[in-house]
Amino acid sequence: MIRVGAVGCGGPATSTIWPLFGPAGINCVAAWSRSRERVEAATARFGIPRAYTDLEKMLDECELDGVVVVVPPGAFSPLVRLAISRGIHVFAEKPGAASASEATAIAHAAEEKGVVAMVGYMKRFGTAYARAKQITEAADFGPLTIASFKWTMGPMSDEHSSLESWLFENPIHHVDLARFFCGELDSWNGQLARSAGDEFAVAVNARAPGGGVVSMQLSTTGSWEQHNERVELQGVGASVMVDNVDTCVSRPATQPELVWRPNYTIPEPRTSSASTEGFLPELMAFADAIATGKAVGCDFRSAAGTLEAVSQLAKSIAR
Repeated sequence: MIRVGAVGCGGPATSTIWPLFGPAGINCVAAWSRSRERVEAATARFGIPRAYTDLEKMLDECELDGVVVVVPPGAFSPLVRLAISRGIHVFAEKPGAASASEATAIAHAAEEKGVVAMVGYMKRFGTAYARAKQITEAADFGPLTIASFKWTMGPMSDEHSSLESWLFENPIHHVDLARFFCGELDSWNGQLARSAGDEFAVAVNARAPGGGVVSMQLSTTGSWEQHNERVELQGVGASVMVDNVDTCVSRPATQPELVWRPNYTIPEPRTSSASTEGFLPELMAFADAIATGKAVGCDFRSAAGTLEAVSQLAKSIAR
């Protein structure tokens, strides 16, 4: 097992990331927070032996292979760079930085130190999305011609006072997926619905490097109880769809469609929602990169590209 220190112990860390340390082959030996009360409560709950409010002290006193950083966007850079300066590998929850330039600077620092610096865009690692990626890369799929990305959530205006705040927190996942499947996008053109009240609803078009076209429907005018997301990718003759995270539908040009979804009746990590959503596989990829030196595709340079893409999307939206 690799030994890590947990940096940040708020709700997203303790509800989503920390419970997966064991299944991912990670031993968390220490945790840090600015709040003494919070870090002591969290370490007691998870049986983590050491609690710190001084990050430098944790990095100096504990023998760590890496740190797992889950903090608000504006807090990442100094914490991540401090670990990198000590030659410690870093996993940062998305977006990993507050801006593309900040993510690029972190990438440069990690490259100079020769450490793994990974950003947790977990959807890339979700089981259905990973399967879809394999299908689109097969020769018989052909070049991408058209792709659509739907991300429809329930109301979130109480959490986000501006369109930009919401774009960088939630739809950024599907912008990253669009880059993952389609490459670097340009010619962004967005339209904001004027009928959504305090909520957000945006339709976006962009162009992929090979000439294909990409559309996105992003909103908080849906329901938390209903269908939330879908990705469809069309090659030439063949296509593939990921429906609501867990189901991959392959439609070969000359064969019947093939439907794959996890067998949830088997109580194993590979059939859990943690794998379906990608949280467990991304942590396993981080641990494997440290152990083997294998490159991670979801690094800070890639994160910079996603942050820049969201910035371009936001600028393109007609208000």
